[in-house]
Amino acid sequence: MYLLSCAPLTPDPDNQVLIKTSKDLYLKFGKLFEALRCAIMLNDVHMCRQIFMDCQDRLIQKQMAILLGRHQIFLELEDVDNADKLIELNSNSHLHHYFLSLCRELDIMEPKTPEGIYKSHLEPSRPFGGASSPESARMNLAAAFVNGFVNSGFSVDKMMAESEEANRWFYKNKEYGMLTSAASQGLVWRWNIDAGLSQCDRFLYVDDDYIKAGTLLAIGIISSGIQDTCDPASALLIDHVHSDRAVMRVGSIFGLGLAYANSKRNAVLKEEETGVVYELKKVLSCTKPSGNNEVKGLAGLSLGFVLVGTADGAAATEMLQLLMEKSSTELADPNMRFIALGLALIFLGTQEKSDTIVESLRSLPDPFGSMVSTLVEVCAYAGTGNVLKIQKLLHICSEHYEVKEEPKKTEPRKKSPRFRLQRFPSTTRLQSSSSTSLRLFGSTNSAFTRIARPTTPTPDKQDPSSQQAREDRPPPPTPEQKDLSSQQAVAVLGIGLIAMGEEIGTQMSLRTFGHLMRYGEPVIRRAVPLALALVSVSNPQLNILETLSKYTHDADADTAHNAIFALGLVGAGTNNARLVSLLRQLASYHRKDTTAVMLVRIAQGLTHLGKGTMTLNPFHSDRQLMCPAAVAGLFATCFAFLDGKTSFLNHRRHYLLYSLVPAMQPRHLITLIEDEDKPGNLKEIGVTVRVGQAVDVVAQVGKPKTITGFQTHTTPVLLAYGERAELATDEYIPLSPYLEGLIILKKNPEFESATRGKK
Repeated sequence: MYLLSCAPLTPDPDNQVLIKTSKDLYLKFGKLFEALRCAIMLNDVHMCRQIFMDCQDRLIQKQMAILLGRHQIFLELEDVDNADKLIELNSNSHLHHYFLSLCRELDIMEPKTPEGIYKSHLEPSRPFGGASSPESARMNLAAAFVNGFVNSGFSVDKMMAESEEANRWFYKNKEYGMLTSAASQGLVWRWNIDAGLSQCDRFLYVDDDYIKAGTLLAIGIISSGIQDTCDPASALLIDHVHSDRAVMRVGSIFGLGLAYANSKRNAVLKEEETGVVYELKKVLSCTKPSGNNEVKGLAGLSLGFVLVGTADGAAATEMLQLLMEKSSTELADPNMRFIALGLALIFLGTQEKSDTIVESLRSLPDPFGSMVSTLVEVCAYAGTGNVLKIQKLLHICSEHYEVKEEPKKTEPRKKSPRFRLQRFPSTTRLQSSSSTSLRLFGSTNSAFTRIARPTTPTPDKQDPSSQQAREDRPPPPTPEQKDLSSQQAVAVLGIGLIAMGEEIGTQMSLRTFGHLMRYGEPVIRRAVPLALALVSVSNPQLNILETLSKYTHDADADTAHNAIFALGLVGAGTNNARLVSLLRQLASYHRKDTTAVMLVRIAQGLTHLGKGTMTLNPFHSDRQLMCPAAVAGLFATCFAFLDGKTSFLNHRRHYLLYSLVPAMQPRHLITLIEDEDKPGNLKEIGVTVRVGQAVDVVAQVGKPKTITGFQTHTTPVLLAYGERAELATDEYIPLSPYLEGLIILKKNPEFESATRGKK
């Protein structure tokens, strides 16, 4: 436990050595389940399979299959004896059944409408403010997202239950709005493949291409995180990947990326006609008119989702080759950024394995080359808390760039030297203020060293004559400075992405973001709210809510829009009352800005995600394991918002918000036990558990209390961020040391013998 807790605080490759040592110790003492967790931390699928196959206890093997399924590592188990139950647990095909039983227990099966979430009548009204804005395309789009988010996984809603109602609802939108609305049915039927695909089948034969494309995307959303051996998603979507209509390709390609995110199965990776990766690679080199840049960008992003964290050299080389063939003008196309993002996701969490590709990417023309090399580097160290990388990113953020402006043809007024204002070069002023702020952060902890001071000299205040002479001389010619804005935005997101895996680094990053917000360039300020959301996903801490609330009233509209969306990510699935009230006030404040109101509505939908039963947080198993697919989905969404006007807010690419789907997971605790009537099957059982705030017990002697401020409940229960559960009875023994998700129990023989002795 001590070694594993030290791993995030040590630089690479020492952190990997500590985890491997822990794994060896667990194997030596026969703790196979704990050893499997170490193999998952190392992202070593071969090692995971070996430990899984070495386990002789059938029940522990089932618990391992559940853990691997939660982490979206899907093993090939066809050659194992009596593998049906293990495959079912590993493929997550049982998930909708347990999730619906939890919802029935909590009595929240009644579907909700968007207006039931907004509660517009409670929004503070303004005198003479006029009536609320009429129904618009953006409001209809927001309602589609909210309906999907709130009823996610419940297999029932009020807007798309009947075909006629659904069609009427789809046609309230236009073109890509129809695609996004049709795709929202995938959220409602999430994980329920059998019933969900039959519901989607109704819309695969309509005349409108946008509704058909949205339905294809919905099929991918339903299948996300479920690896059925029949591969229905591949069978239905792969026929449209090379369609002559671009919109059909958009739905099918993005749907495949979501359906097979983090899937390392042979059926997906094989290099032949039926392989998903093979078909997506073919799209990158497609010369058809329908193979436009948007389609190729989505193909790159989908490849990133499918191959996330694999460091797959073949796919990375193909995507690098495609980027190198483009001119600097072609690389300025916003769609190329998504090919770069897909390339970065392939190296998510691989650390030093990305060094070669990073150096190759630096040869691309700037500013694209510097942006994509930084992007790959931050993804490679995602969740590691690596201090040296954060320091490097801070240095990038301290750079100043100037956009060339046409000189104004106005004659300067003559002033007396006595009253002349001192004019400092803008580079000096902004660099020095930025560097000062970052040096403040450096003084907080010795691990973060100081950023280099600016080298531009400041004018001599004592000698007015030298000042006069300097101002009368023409300025010396300066080399044209590069536009670093895209690289700086990625660097800000990268600080959040790297720091999110380690608590001390997360706390320190909050202060850094405050300095960046005060002294940074406009593009840095726009990225800060998204980075704040990354370090606190589904964890609405009071200080972060207050900070984001302040940014939602920013004078820069893009900063305010990003802060509103960040509020939705921070409160996702929590039903946080303070945040709900805050969002209602924002809806009233921004009532004339339709874009802001749409984002407020979406943030309200995210806050009520799954009616408060789900989370977007990528960490599980007592916040020690980071799911690569969930991180990829969150980072892709935040990356798209860095340039929202060309992606999410441009009336066309709002479907990119469905990148959040791989991160959506229920936050329940359900206890199972072997069914005595049906040997080999598991059945739910209600046992008493204590749920309280987790206490760090690393390096404490004896048997310290692991939770504080607990309450006693009977399973199934919901677990909030930072909470931990433990059994309140000695009758059963859990097969996992951390009670989260689905936990298998077995009867305690000592308890039974003690009971018999009393009798």
